[in-house]
Amino acid sequence: MTLQELMPLFLLFLFLFIIVYSMGLGTALVFKRWKSGNSTGSEINLNLQARVERLDEEAKEFKSK
Repeated sequence: MTLQELMPLFLLFLFLFIIVYSMGLGTALVFKRWKSGNSTGSEINLNLQARVERLDEEAKEFKSK
């Protein structure tokens, strides 16, 4: 296989690695915060819910443009 044939596979694996790594990092940060007692599970859920609502509003504004 030539380099031109291998490049799409390499980029695909790189992209998948970045996604999986960031998901694991986010999960680790949530559990670290949860274990340290800085915030309860319900607080995290409320923060995520507020973030989702804000993103929904931004999406509506973007669609209306």
